[in-house]
Amino acid sequence: GTAGSSIPVNYFMNDLKVTSVGVTTGVPIGFGFGATAPNTITYAVVPSGNQTLKSVTPSTSSTSNPPVVTPEIIRTSEEVTTEAGKYYSCFLVGTAKTALKNHLVNDDFSVATDPTKAYIRVINTIENTPVTGYKVVITKKYVATSTKPAYSTDLLIFENISFLGGSTVFVPFEPNVSGESNTYDLKLYNGTTLLSTVSTFVPRPG
Repeated sequence: GTAGSSIPVNYFMNDLKVTSVGVTTGVPIGFGFGATAPNTITYAVVPSGNQTLKSVTPSTSSTSNPPVVTPEIIRTSEEVTTEAGKYYSCFLVGTAKTALKNHLVNDDFSVATDPTKAYIRVINTIENTPVTGYKVVITKKYVATSTKPAYSTDLLIFENISFLGGSTVFVPFEPNVSGESNTYDLKLYNGTTLLSTVSTFVPRPG
């Protein structure tokens, strides 16, 4: 939604809560826009098979006396099938909090076989994407040495990425090796117009 209108959510597989979040006085709080759960590189362990995946805005209570309790709101509820031994990412997407949906992607690590490479996939979760899609460019910026000036090179280019499009397969590219301090840019384009740049992107081998 617009600035200031983002909503917190928790995820449930059937009635099992799978997002771990902090708790304030008396009420559980959901994780907010742009957050991930769990917030480490590990995964939540969930049952396999057919089940209901729900995203829920948790109950809240005011500081008034007596407090006013806002009931929880189910944002999405749909049947999904997960397979034992597999890994998944789920993206909650939509431009209005009354019309959200889950996008479930299988995290297939079978392609990530070279431990000297970094791996990335790009999935577009921007619902109001232009018809022509977006472009994402990963640029490695090499620092100057005594024998070579600073320079940069585009390592990966993803083009015409439509809503929920992109590379669901992890793509290998060159990370820094031990002792290197080169930096990377992850750039988002609409056509030839640069929309944003993330310069804190540091890929690691493996």
